[in-house]
Amino acid sequence: MNKTKLYKLIFIIAIYSAAFTLLLISIKNYTSYLSTYKSNKTTQHTKVLSSTKHIEKANCINKIQKNIAKNVLRLHVIANSDSDNDQNLKLKVRDSILHELQTGLNTATSPAQAKQYVASKFQNIKNTANYTIHQNGYSYSVKVFIQNRYFPVKTYGDLTFPAGYYDALCVEIGKAAGHNWWCVLFPSLCFENATTATVPDESKAKLKNSLTREEYDSLEKPQHTKNDGKNTADVKIRCGIYDVFTNN
Repeated sequence: MNKTKLYKLIFIIAIYSAAFTLLLISIKNYTSYLSTYKSNKTTQHTKVLSSTKHIEKANCINKIQKNIAKNVLRLHVIANSDSDNDQNLKLKVRDSILHELQTGLNTATSPAQAKQYVASKFQNIKNTANYTIHQNGYSYSVKVFIQNRYFPVKTYGDLTFPAGYYDALCVEIGKAAGHNWWCVLFPSLCFENATTATVPDESKAKLKNSLTREEYDSLEKPQHTKNDGKNTADVKIRCGIYDVFTNN
């Protein structure tokens, strides 16, 4: 074999080697790209499913809260300020209002009746609050009205109400710049024990009769025992197959 033929053979082998090497590199890059693409698609699909699940959870809990809100009337008392004296006065006004309304609201069988009764007693409520305020040496003014207001999550005995908007009897003392106090007027979750808001069995029965099973179950506050033996509550709202507060 002469040198010319040898050089041609070497050149051809080099060309084929380079081409084969480029082919291997291309296959490797394509495999890597395909793996990354599949991974990204899986991640995106998971994010979409997660987002959809959270939206469904939010819609479900919002629906349950609105249905519960239709069946209750709450009380919202706001103190003049956060001073100890004004906060103590707020509680005295609260007690006087609960005493004023207790008998009539206990006979109400629906939220509409409860609202109608409370509206008819606006002047009595205002007079009672004013009397309590003056008896304790203050001259604050009082505003009394029913309004749809936002309430945070709140527990009464073994029932926990979700955050959201509820109709409420609002009592604003003076500047109404202090911490507030609230309970549920109908069904009467305030009256059995205004300090601890222990839930009367009769009120539970009214709630059960006016709510669906799912809505009432969502109010139940499961109890767990800690190592020190004390009970602590996990707030849960069950929404079909979704456990909204624990599977976020």
